[in-house]
Formats: sequence, C-alpha cells, structure tokens
Amino acid sequence: EGLQSQFCFSHLLTATAGYLFFLRQQKQFTGNLGTRETSPTKGSPGDKIVLTGFFTPVGKLAGSVSPFTNKIETYLRFAGLPHRTENGGFAGSPKGRLPWMQHGQDIVADSRFIVKYLQNTYGSQLKIQEPQDAASQAISTLIQRMCEEHMYFTSQYHRMVNRKASGWFQNALFKDAPGWQSVLIMYAFRAGRSKQLRYQGVLTNSETDINQLIGDDLAALSSILDDKPYFLGSSPSAADASAFGTLENYLYDGNDDTPIPSMVRKYSNLVRFVDSVRADYYSDKLQKAGKSQ
Repeated sequence: EGLQSQFCFSHLLTATAGYLFFLRQQKQFTGNLGTRETSPTKGSPGDKIVLTGFFTPVGKLAGSVSPFTNKIETYLRFAGLPHRTENGGFAGSPKGRLPWMQHGQDIVADSRFIVKYLQNTYGSQLKIQEPQDAASQAISTLIQRMCEEHMYFTSQYHRMVNRKASGWFQNALFKDAPGWQSVLIMYAFRAGRSKQLRYQGVLTNSETDINQLIGDDLAALSSILDDKPYFLGSSPSAADASAFGTLENYLYDGNDDTPIPSMVRKYSNLVRFVDSVRADYYSDKLQKAGKSQ
C-alpha cells in the first residue's frame, strides 16, 4: 500500500509539473501579444543583422527545422546580406514568434514583416528582386500564404500530434534534456498544438484527408514551378525562400515515419528545386556538417 501511494504521488507530481510547464509555454507563446506593437518598416543599411530562431541541427537539413526561420535565412542568403544567426527562443520577440531579427535598434518578428523590412531597408542593394508585374506579385503572395499557412499546419499534424511520428520531434529537439523533461516538454507542445490545429480546422479531418490536402498543395506547387529553376522565373524571390523553407523540411528533417517525404519525391521538379538551392546557397553548411543530398 505504501509503494502504491508513493507511485500515485510520483505520478501526481509529474502531472502537476507537466501542467505548470504547459502553462509556462502558453504564456511564452502569448505573453507579448497584449501590446501588439506595429512592426518597424525600415532601418539603416549600415546596421548589422542578427537572426534568432531554431538553429539546432536536425536530420540532413541545411536550414532550420522551423520553416519560417529557414525561410528568412534563405532569403538573406538569396539577397547576399551578411548576417549572424543565434539559436534562441521566444524571449525578446515582440510578437512571441520565431524567427525574430535585430537590426540596429529595431527588432522585427514574423517572417512576412522581416522580408518587407529588408526590402524597404536595402532596396536595390539586394541581390534578390521581386517580380514587378501584378500577376506575378499575386502568384508570389499566394505561394507564400499556401506554404506558411496551409502547408505549415497540415505538416504540424505529423510533427507534433501524430504519436507515431511525433517521437521524431521529441528526439530531434529535446534529445539533450533528461528523459522526464523531454516527455513533459513534448506533452506541452502536443497539447498546445492539438488545440491550435483543431481551432484552425486541420484536426477536424482524418489522417487520410490531411494527407490528401498535403498532396494537393504539392501538386499545385509542382505545376507552378514546372521546368523553371525558380517559381517565378530564372532568379529567386521571397516565394522561393518560403517554398524552400517548407519543402526542405518535408524532404530532409529526418521524420521518415510520415508519408510526406515520399509524397514530395513524386515531383522531381520540387526535389530538383530544393537540392539546387541547397547546393547553390548552403554549400558551406552542408560541407561543415558532412551532410549529403
């Protein structure tokens, strides 16, 4: 009886600790949302760029395991802008989101506003140029919204909610934490993300239906890319940075317990696009880490 009471008490402590950790995570995600400060729009080109996000090496990724952090680092590489990356969390982000960028006295969060800020600040100095005609600009916006809204949320089901595959997330990001801590962290992430995905609508679908949505998005991207080197032509744009951030994670994050990698590989032009960007813009990281395609 004494052992049973001790066992129950231990589980109660673990559950309480997990709940408190979950509340802490929720506060970390939402604590800065009350002020909702307007993002800075332009800075001084002479200031240094420091990008903070998830930069823990995962799988065979050249970029970040966060599609949004990956997007901004890729955009900076496309644009030829010197920058420094820091592996950090949400503390310091004015919107409680990753990535966030410090540029002089300005701090900008949300990848969409970071791109606009960089465009306004550096203008013609950027090696990357956006399309000028209205139709191409519209396609660029639609590609980014599909990757960053729809494709992001459908993939999160496999990363954090699907128990068969979400063990990858726990091992990839929290492998250095003691066992019980990594379990509690994963519990907090899974609980929060499940709630978010249900409100968003993805988790009202079966896994089969979610995979169908992922397949539809991949087919659309493949049709837009066609045989072009980049989505809008012969040179990269913000749309390519966004697509790469998503597709590189689909192919190379090492989460092979999901159908997503094989779904992407059905489209040779999408694989070619990802591998080309990796070779042309991330050769330094790939060589340093000894990663191959």
